[in-house]
Amino acid sequence: MHLATLLPIFLALSTSAQAQSVAWYKPSTNATFLYTINDDGAISATAKSSSGLQVNKAQIWDVDLFTTTKAQITSYKSRGKKIVCYFSAGSYEEDRPDSATFNQACYCNKGRTCKMSGWDEWWVDIHSSACKTNIHSVMEARIKLAKSKGCDIVDPDNVDSYTNENGHGNTESDQLAYNLWLAETAHANGLGAALKNGGDLVQAYTTQVVGAFDLVLVEQCEEYSECSTYSPFTKAGKLAVDIEYSKEPKLKAGWFSLRYNSLGLSYKNVVKTNPAF
Repeated sequence: MHLATLLPIFLALSTSAQAQSVAWYKPSTNATFLYTINDDGAISATAKSSSGLQVNKAQIWDVDLFTTTKAQITSYKSRGKKIVCYFSAGSYEEDRPDSATFNQACYCNKGRTCKMSGWDEWWVDIHSSACKTNIHSVMEARIKLAKSKGCDIVDPDNVDSYTNENGHGNTESDQLAYNLWLAETAHANGLGAALKNGGDLVQAYTTQVVGAFDLVLVEQCEEYSECSTYSPFTKAGKLAVDIEYSKEPKLKAGWFSLRYNSLGLSYKNVVKTNPAF
């Protein structure tokens, strides 16, 4: 989701991806991860934990594709960071600079059932042939933008529309095909691909899904006791990152907790340094 005010808990857990003719970055299983798609203050030199640990020492930073400039990404990479670029691949957001490239019929009008519950976003149609062409075109342009800005990995969000009231008739097979296309397109452009949630697909199509994506980013699996759903990624030696918004996970050996204030808001952040799924 496109979060406007919250910086969630972030966790680095536990990669490999098949070698192909185009090379892309594949994170290691012990990489530390900062999820900061709405708050560049979190990666300032002054943001520290209560114990004095600098938050910006995380090796991989997940930032917003549109609000983060190429100059910022260049600066981050000059400090040795790997950059994941977030965008919504499953919804229409009217405040995005490329919103006019969506066909209106492919995301529908406000007030229809395709509005995402709790968000000013609308599920996109990945079912009809005409809309698949349009949505693929929009998302390919976003992936190419990520490449041009210097991103290393893309983080396409909202790729589980078939499990929601999406208003378009998107099915499980539609979603699987679309998600695999996203990963393939990212790789063709020399970018790694992160799967965002999608536990049902991980379980039903383990070989295809785990083989296609280089890491998995999971929201609130600790809170909802779903982390084991994504164990095929860690068993395959791929990075798994759990993002919690309201519940601090139980810390285990090798994990450390970060707490700090940024931009006047209180944030609670956790980094896991061990595979725990």
